[in-house]
Amino acid sequence: MKRLLPFLVVLSSTVCAQDELFSLYFESNIAEGLIPLTDIEPDLFERYELTEDEHNALRVAAGDYIVIDETGIYKEKNSIMTIPKAEIRENSTYTVRNGYLFGVVENDSLPCTLDGEHYLFLKPSKTYLFDPLNPTSKLFKLSDSDDYLLLSKEANGHYSGMMFSFAGSGLDLKEVNLSCAAPVIKSIRKKREEKGEIPTWFISPDKGEWTELVECFFSYDAYEVMAQ
Repeated sequence: MKRLLPFLVVLSSTVCAQDELFSLYFESNIAEGLIPLTDIEPDLFERYELTEDEHNALRVAAGDYIVIDETGIYKEKNSIMTIPKAEIRENSTYTVRNGYLFGVVENDSLPCTLDGEHYLFLKPSKTYLFDPLNPTSKLFKLSDSDDYLLLSKEANGHYSGMMFSFAGSGLDLKEVNLSCAAPVIKSIRKKREEKGEIPTWFISPDKGEWTELVECFFSYDAYEVMAQ
């Protein structure tokens, strides 16, 4: 199993860099000098769980995972939700039986526990980061490394970037620190700026400019392969 180096980056963000507040997106989901992959290498297939630190104990307890398989790359997580006891009594949509809540998920139930006047339960969700069948997202392998770049179209019509890098049994998610990247962004040849209350830069880095840009990516979440 290759190591997924610390690295899933969201490159569409807003930051104050060198006293300048701005947002950053990509011009398209085309990465100059790189060829998009049509599928994911089977030796990368794995399920990762969030590594606990002093900031994320609740997320770890609830369940937070990254899964890589033949369908793509997706995030599975549980959100801690509450519903009032009164709602259960007054709304026939919901029922609690033997510690399970019915009515939240169609044709299924969720474990729940009573805390005062509210029931607590975990609601699962699955979100694709990369779907090979979705033409608006493209995955690229960076040359001479185990790093992968993902460019995806967002709901606002702009393109964001993520990157993955394998390292042993670990997977880190990284985002770009724009305070660090600001000088690199200014040196990128293909870019345009949209003025506004918060200016927005749209960039198209070439292969060499990507090499400089990735040096400013920093981890915000770390994952480890789940024990079998």
